Amino acid sequence: MLQTEMLKYQELDGQMRKLKNDLEKNEFRLKGKKLNALRQQAEETVAQLDGKAADLNNQLATLHKKYDDVVKHIDEYSKLAEDIQDTDELNYLRKKIATQLDALQSIEKDLRDVQSTAEKIFAEYADIVKVKLPQIVQQYRECNSKFSKIIEQSQPVVDDLKTQLAKLEKEINPETLEVYKKGRQQNIYPVFVALEGTSRCGGCRMDLSGSAVSHIDDKGYIRCEHCNRIVYKPN
Repeated sequence: MLQTEMLKYQELDGQMRKLKNDLEKNEFRLKGKKLNALRQQAEETVAQLDGKAADLNNQLATLHKKYDDVVKHIDEYSKLAEDIQDTDELNYLRKKIATQLDALQSIEKDLRDVQSTAEKIFAEYADIVKVKLPQIVQQYRECNSKFSKIIEQSQPVVDDLKTQLAKLEKEINPETLEVYKKGRQQNIYPVFVALEGTSRCGGCRMDLSGSAVSHIDDKGYIRCEHCNRIVYKPN
């Protein structure tokens, strides 16, 4: 026969289990998890934008150097052209100046593109950092505060259940308690279920084999071969 204390232990453990499940499914906890994920996503986006901005700065520095070099070459060619009388040489320099002017236009276009991209990055950065992220953080703090109050309110119940469970553990047969804890580790609940009729498991409602039922009086319980619960014979 299964100890009354063991069944009481299982009942209290069930209450603890339900309390934990309710907290896990609490709307403020779930919303807080989503908000935290959004915060992390926003921070990752900001980090990516920082990287893009750094790349643009490098591109900008390179373009400015190219721009200065081209302007320098144009200036040099222009000064040389002033002293050249030979038509062929003059035409040659004019072609080189034209080539540099084309390069200058290309650089100016690239500079405009970089500026346009930078403005988009800055706008997105400002929207996240100044608007979205503060809103997410504020909502997360509110959810976290509300959930913390719920945990605080439930703590006395949790403490009382723990105290009762610890007291009952001292009164329960160690072997039986070990069987129960192993079942709980397998996420089985309830672990102990009453035998229904002459051979039916009170958990899965499946019929047990005659050989298994014949041993139920040996320890006061047997293991269901279908659901792995522990079946005991009720008083």
